[in-house]
Amino acid sequence: MNFAKKNRRRAIECEEKIANDLGGVRQKGSGCLSWLKGDVRVKGRFRIESKFTRNKSFTVKLEDLDKVWAECGPNEIPMFDITWVDPATLKTIEEWVLVPRSTFKEETNATEHNQ
Repeated sequence: MNFAKKNRRRAIECEEKIANDLGGVRQKGSGCLSWLKGDVRVKGRFRIESKFTRNKSFTVKLEDLDKVWAECGPNEIPMFDITWVDPATLKTIEEWVLVPRSTFKEETNATEHNQ
């Protein structure tokens, strides 16, 4: 299997995993269709852009975050998912999700009030 196919297959696996973890669906074509934006969607809750890297670092640009925010439907929270994988085996090393600080503050305040 060539390098591009391996990358695409791994990207789809990452998208499917976060979709399954959150009870959402992987968007067909990974958001390339005008009516199915983003990589993963949990309707009414989250719109997720999913990336993976073999490198020790990953650069996130403000335009990447703005893009996923612009694709959100009403009441949806934008999320940017990054999966680090082993360069040789493509096995997951670490997974992180970026969310807007306003969302993080709301969630942590809700947790404090419920304790």
